[in-house]
Amino acid sequence: MKKILSVSLCVVAAMLMTMSCTDKNAKTAGVLEQVPASADVVVVGNLKTIIESAGGSVDNSKIELPAYISQTMTGQMMEEFGKANEILESAHVDLESCAVFADFDDETPVVVVTLKDQDCFVTAIQSLGYSKMEAGGDMELYSKEQTNDSYVAVNGSYAYVLPEVKAEPDFMPAEYLQNIAVKASDKSFATTSFGKYISEGNAVGVSVAFNDKMQTMLQTFGMPLGAMNSYKGIVCVRGNLSSNKCVVEMSMFDEEGKEMKAEAMTPFMDNSSTVSKKAIALLGEKEYVAYALSLKDVDWNKYLDMVSEAGGLSRSARAQMNMVMNYLENIDGTVAMGFGLTNGMESIASMNRMGRDIMSQFSATMVIETKDGSAKKLLDDIKNLLEGFSVPFNESTSGLSVGLDMVGVPGTLYAECVGDFLVFANHEIKSDNDNIFVGKSEITDNRAAFYAELDKDNKLMRDLNLKDDVTLVGYTTPETMKGAVVFEIDGDSKTGFIAKVVDMVSGMTVKGM
Repeated sequence: MKKILSVSLCVVAAMLMTMSCTDKNAKTAGVLEQVPASADVVVVGNLKTIIESAGGSVDNSKIELPAYISQTMTGQMMEEFGKANEILESAHVDLESCAVFADFDDETPVVVVTLKDQDCFVTAIQSLGYSKMEAGGDMELYSKEQTNDSYVAVNGSYAYVLPEVKAEPDFMPAEYLQNIAVKASDKSFATTSFGKYISEGNAVGVSVAFNDKMQTMLQTFGMPLGAMNSYKGIVCVRGNLSSNKCVVEMSMFDEEGKEMKAEAMTPFMDNSSTVSKKAIALLGEKEYVAYALSLKDVDWNKYLDMVSEAGGLSRSARAQMNMVMNYLENIDGTVAMGFGLTNGMESIASMNRMGRDIMSQFSATMVIETKDGSAKKLLDDIKNLLEGFSVPFNESTSGLSVGLDMVGVPGTLYAECVGDFLVFANHEIKSDNDNIFVGKSEITDNRAAFYAELDKDNKLMRDLNLKDDVTLVGYTTPETMKGAVVFEIDGDSKTGFIAKVVDMVSGMTVKGM
């Protein structure tokens, strides 16, 4: 009986969670239905989620700020916030769904808010000095009685807000807002693939169109024309907050609304390849920060042509790149780097002092996967180069080491072939260092990845008085232009993520310097 009851409760809980998520997505989609599909920039947000993650609360549109914010506000600021809070509460604005959108050729951003009660909202804005205008079309249009430079249009359960409009004699606010509503009715942002993408974030979603209008705007800031023409489409970002994690995801769409493939942006390489687990295994065991990317079948000439056409590579820089082309062409797979301090803040302090053993204060490794047989050839080239400059080195069966005493720095640099991997490090190289990143799917299942993991027992964490495990991951997936950044703090589950970040920063102190 207990088992049946337990299973039933789990089913009910799962249904409630699904209904909750669906409701929030429906609210976001609802507000995006008021935005024209042609909008160049759209930001949609759930202020309630953000405020609660920061340690505050929202009750019937009334905001209660967390103590760490309210305690820093002056008396005047608190008074102004109190008035704004009263307006929000009396206006019955739904803080779980609001949006801001604009076009690049129009300096008038529009705010869209969701209304819980239209009559309460109208009463609230009238108390602020707004009065109804005659020409509002199908909507009720309101403007400030004295300034007449800000407008509000009520459209059923939603309201368009023009916070400030430049004084232009030919500007017709009723016609302007009515036109927005008509365009949104014909095709709303919610119906687009990028609108659907940003609506799935529980905290915020952002869509930016890289189109002709944006290129014209960027050209005034001196952006190279080639760089601007390299991509036309829509870049979307969405953010999700939970009690211990913030996830920011990105995807790119073409002008037709199809999710882009990586080949469209990087046609000079194999975009289906992923980071090698063997490469990550070569990183030092004390290295808790790592970056890796897969450079498989790269056509370096095409890459240089693309960069040059985009205006990002001068002739002299191109000539310098051509000089190292023979070496670049040996790369065929993963390039990875790892780094870690050996003694926390004391290592940083020691590296700033002359005459100390700098190389022992950190662990660093660089791994380069090469074409078959190229690793040994490159290592032989290094040996020949060292001999040419009369630099003494010790040779082993698979590599070499160079003492740095001759330049006044205690320590040793190592270079070694491990199969097709060429490895450089300031420590002895092993084929498997039991590095914390080995086996992490965020690294080895992706084209490129960044990973930093600091547990509370790490010396640097103790020196900074940080008491929670912290993980930061960034990655891009194979064959697509999708990527994500995941920031996780393993702390008190009752505290929101933003509040955790604030607690972490406010409690940070520096020891060992």
